[in-house]
Amino acid sequence: MKNILLLVGILSIASCWGPCNKASQTPLPQAAGTPDLENDVSLQRECAELFKTILSIQDNRESYRDQLHTVRAAFNEDRIGQKKMAIAHQFWLDNENALATQAANLYSEGRTKGCFQKVTQ
Repeated sequence: MKNILLLVGILSIASCWGPCNKASQTPLPQAAGTPDLENDVSLQRECAELFKTILSIQDNRESYRDQLHTVRAAFNEDRIGQKKMAIAHQFWLDNENALATQAANLYSEGRTKGCFQKVTQ
């Protein structure tokens, strides 16, 4: 939940980037066929789910990074050997590549759907 609030806060800040006055907040007309994130509740819900999934993936990436950091610290303190360190590193790398690819695909999907439009408040 805190991640969603953070995302909403970031989107709010981003929507006010540059001059933030009444004139700059006038909605621009949508081109025909352009998704209307500001007024399309269904799209808003779809994008919110997409954002939640992206945040979950990013949380998992951070968790795997933290685990690798712990193993690396143990290796640096000679508490584990080279082989265990190599196995842990490969495990992290496999997960990192898979999760980064998933996140990139979701960001691409979000751009295609119109989830990253500027929305006025």
